[in-house]
Amino acid sequence: MTREKGAQRPLNLVDALTRAYQHWNAGNAEQAELLCQQVMVVWPDQPDALHLLGIMAHAYGNHDLAIDYVRRACLSPRAPGMFFRNLTEMCRQRGLRLEGEAAGRRAIALEPNSADCWNNLGIVLQEIGKIDESDAS
Repeated sequence: MTREKGAQRPLNLVDALTRAYQHWNAGNAEQAELLCQQVMVVWPDQPDALHLLGIMAHAYGNHDLAIDYVRRACLSPRAPGMFFRNLTEMCRQRGLRLEGEAAGRRAIALEPNSADCWNNLGIVLQEIGKIDESDAS
């Protein structure tokens, strides 16, 4: 696919995404974004790249772009609950509480034992006045 700066061999998609997450976690957003963009050239709607781009956009205050990226990532039939959990919180922060509730419910359906998914859903439910449901979360 591509060579990462300083790499000896071309990266495949899995390697590129793994490295992108490693760069992001190490605080090197520029390299992480570059790798995600390179993945997107080969696979335009690759969900993991979209999700990471969304996380990065959110971290840098570009909330509308972040939501767009994560919404697109959630369209994948294999999108994990974590994607929906993050969409829940991003939507809540932008006042899109009904969309946040729907995303939170999808997160719970995918990962019923995730405390983080339940927490994000509970916060959205509280903010839209579904207190009894929120307390159950």
